[in-house]
Amino acid sequence: MSYYLGVLSMPLKHVEPEVKFVLVAFVLHFGLADEESRTVEARAVLLGLPVRIVASALAKLVDSGLLDKQTISTPASSGRPNHSYKVQAALKAALEKAVVPTVIHERLIKRLIAGPVIRAVGPDEGGDGAEVVQPLKSVDEFGKPVPPGRRGNLSLANRLLLATLLSCADAFGIVSQLGNVELVQLTGLAPASLKQRVRRLMDLGCRR
Repeated sequence: MSYYLGVLSMPLKHVEPEVKFVLVAFVLHFGLADEESRTVEARAVLLGLPVRIVASALAKLVDSGLLDKQTISTPASSGRPNHSYKVQAALKAALEKAVVPTVIHERLIKRLIAGPVIRAVGPDEGGDGAEVVQPLKSVDEFGKPVPPGRRGNLSLANRLLLATLLSCADAFGIVSQLGNVELVQLTGLAPASLKQRVRRLMDLGCRR
């Protein structure tokens, strides 16, 4: 069973979109447990995500009871200890009992979750994977991080939203059985934010 699809299709109360995205990415990459001793930095590299986001999300997932964390001390190591993580028993049981419908666009969903960067290009911007001629800035003139949307990349929240829509789309990409209420529950987005993000995806050529 593709457990990550079960996580994607499961409402998680009080879990922010970016945090759920990290959980989906974790289960896609590691399954229900990553028992290897790793630093946060090493785990972030494997997930293709920024260290800051992974560190924050893992902490919140542990606090919310969705992941169990175990400290692994290495005699020869110094500094911060490494950790292993596994899906908490109740969530594991729920995933094993869950009936996940057949997903037609699983390859695209995996690309959205596992891809380190997803370019946000509209239908008239040459969205064929070609390289951008002008480099996009990751910091502004004040040295502060530029939001992913302004860099030309899809944010994690938008990637989660699009992956959720694709998980319910038919062979033609049409989503007919998923309303705003369900999308709010599945993504953790606020209703106002959901509408804005749906418009953003539609501007990029996506249609519900």
